[in-house]
Amino acid sequence: MGIKKFFGAVRDAWHGICDAVELGRNIRIELLAAAWALLLVWTSGYGKWYYIAVLGVCALVLGAECMNTAVEKLCDRVTAERDELIRKVKDMAAGAVLICAVVALCVGLFLFVDLDFWKAVLRGIGDNKGWAAVALVVIPLGAFVMAFLPPKAEDKHEDESEENSEESPENGEDKENGDN
Repeated sequence: MGIKKFFGAVRDAWHGICDAVELGRNIRIELLAAAWALLLVWTSGYGKWYYIAVLGVCALVLGAECMNTAVEKLCDRVTAERDELIRKVKDMAAGAVLICAVVALCVGLFLFVDLDFWKAVLRGIGDNKGWAAVALVVIPLGAFVMAFLPPKAEDKHEDESEENSEESPENGEDKENGDN
């Protein structure tokens, strides 16, 4: 692979990440969570192993979320109708994200549920890092707001069409007959 092709592939990958961030609300929330976790490690002054652990699980979750967003968008493109196999594929992709998020949560609990760590964070904030205290409050608030904001018009339309397809029975089957 020539150098031009390599940089073209990197550019395309970057565009893919940007598209995932634009199209997926969850990845934006996860980016804020990653920034918050890295800021915690930085203000604590703890060693490189904390950075490596946090960076590793953040990359794991964000990578899985990018793949999940890609699978969902591709499935939506294949058919707008309710399809059991497509539902299973989407659920499997979401399950992969869930597995990665649970691992990240476990690592976070292991690292951050330590009184000495929080004492170090507070000391770090006191050492001319007052802006870090503001960021440690603003970042979770931003994630909370992003999680509960109404979706964009495009996303809202997709959400409504999914809800409508779940309500309408397939192939004229009656939901009251127990065929859910």
